[in-house]
Amino acid sequence: MTNNKNKLKDYVRIREGGWSGCVHVNFQDMPLSCLVDPDCLDERRSPFEKVRSSDTAEVYRYSITMQNREESLYLKKFPHRSLADAIRHLFRPSRAKRAFRAALTLEQNGLSTPRIIALLQKKGGILNTEDILVTQGMTNSTALSEVLAFARASGEPASLKNRRPMITAFGQTIARMHTAGICHGDLRWGNIFVSEQNSEWKFYLIDNERTRKYPMLPFWLRRKNLIQLNIGTGCLTQTDRKRFWKAYIQAANISSARSRRIAASVFKKMDRRLRKRSRTHTGITNSASGTHWKVQSAQAGNLKGYLLTSFCRGDKAAAFLKQIETLTETGNVLKNDTATRVVRCSYNNRDIVIKRYNHQGLWHSLRHTIKGSRAMKCWRFGHELTALNIPCAEPIGVVEERKYGLIWQSYILNAFVDGPDISRYLHREDLPENNKQLMLEKTRDLALKLAQNKLIHNDLKPCNLLVHGETPVLIDLDSMQKHHNRWVLSLYKRKMDNKIRERILTL
Repeated sequence: MTNNKNKLKDYVRIREGGWSGCVHVNFQDMPLSCLVDPDCLDERRSPFEKVRSSDTAEVYRYSITMQNREESLYLKKFPHRSLADAIRHLFRPSRAKRAFRAALTLEQNGLSTPRIIALLQKKGGILNTEDILVTQGMTNSTALSEVLAFARASGEPASLKNRRPMITAFGQTIARMHTAGICHGDLRWGNIFVSEQNSEWKFYLIDNERTRKYPMLPFWLRRKNLIQLNIGTGCLTQTDRKRFWKAYIQAANISSARSRRIAASVFKKMDRRLRKRSRTHTGITNSASGTHWKVQSAQAGNLKGYLLTSFCRGDKAAAFLKQIETLTETGNVLKNDTATRVVRCSYNNRDIVIKRYNHQGLWHSLRHTIKGSRAMKCWRFGHELTALNIPCAEPIGVVEERKYGLIWQSYILNAFVDGPDISRYLHREDLPENNKQLMLEKTRDLALKLAQNKLIHNDLKPCNLLVHGETPVLIDLDSMQKHHNRWVLSLYKRKMDNKIRERILTL
């Protein structure tokens, strides 16, 4: 970090009520409780309003009236993520302090960031128990991702006309940041706010706790920021990317030959990351073009998983994880044995089925930690079957509980399939013979389509084949396999055909 002594003159040291830190000179006469205490009763301050944020921070919005002027403020708490995280901050600055220093560095290099009002810490013994940063609200500014999305959705000539100089100005801003040797640790579009002032575009960088200044910016950090800007949104058109890149290389004074090398490295790395993310989140495809962003990760205590955003999003996803065990124990039981517990329940106006794979000993947990949990296998194959238009219970989410670094137990969430299993369906007395033959043909076609896509369901029995309407639907996908070897595939294909003949066609 560069020397920030000149900027520190704008702040005064404070030590009050267990708090220590610094406060901007314009707010030094304001009671400290008015800045940080949510229960403070002061007519000059509005109540705290929680703002959506990541799981590793808590953000609140409020306002304070000063000299007949209302100041909008944001309070950001940085709770410890673990005991190791708390101990680590004995040897390095806390996240709030790093964000404070980074903000001063950005301002010193002519870059904009919300003004820091206060940096406050409270200790319990030798460890920090509270780590708080208070920043000033940005006047008439909007997240850059929202501005781009609105301009593209509206299609108005005025919006598109303003969009072009904004993209150019943004490319110049990022180039100025990199030329100064600064790397933003999390340069996502949501962490960039834009404001138009006097016919000029001004960009604010937020979430700066991982922002650092180097004597000379390493190439891999430059590439990291450019990759973050490319994969963070689908709002940029190909023309916008070219416009950004042209402004960036001109402002950074990069030669044509070097710019081509940087661009090739950025796109190669970006494609690799997209491929990895598509496999991790959905298991649909190894192609970057097949990635979709309808899934979000969530974490609560020892539980971590992925949920469809149409089912839960934002803070509701973490809240669901906290309730998943209660829902599993209180739901309508469909199956319960040593290995699994399956229940039907309702959550967020969705009729769902939760299947819990129980803990069965340390060796069992170690084995599934290495090769992957059965719930994750259901999740991946569920998305793959959906992409192939093979009927299966819609995968809604997957959750894994870890203890001591091992997968202890896991949960798969699917949409409830309303219908009997194929055995009960075919034994209906009022079922016409034509319908019975049609259902058997559909079952054979389903097995054939699985084989054509190199997929094998190793537990194809009547209770794992439900009939919804007039369509057979696969469930219980944790025994599925994918084979690329023709000999192995033909062997398993014969095995699956035998199961169909023995278990279903003989009904």
